[in-house]
Amino acid sequence: MLHLAEAAGLSRRIVALSWKIRSEPDAVIGGYAEAEGNGLGPFHFYYTSKLEDRYADLTPAGARLRAMRIENELSPCRLDAATALRAQRQGIEIGPLVVVMGSVRT
Repeated sequence: MLHLAEAAGLSRRIVALSWKIRSEPDAVIGGYAEAEGNGLGPFHFYYTSKLEDRYADLTPAGARLRAMRIENELSPCRLDAATALRAQRQGIEIGPLVVVMGSVRT
């Protein structure tokens, strides 16, 4: 996301970083899986158990200060949308990272 803002000529900063459990996971994750199948993405999802462990002692505002480190730490357990959809259909809770960004035209 940071690269998108930069490419658009915007200065950017992360305001908050968190995660969530997907509501309507079949429809939402399924839509991302379809988009990936059409060459869009990548879209990243994680087992919520991994997210709960990583964020246990962090607030969204505090996590923003470690955003790149957190993303790197979570990268070994990153799932693409198709894999996330299969896991979700097997009863495993899946969620994405949620990033709140602030951007201004430079």
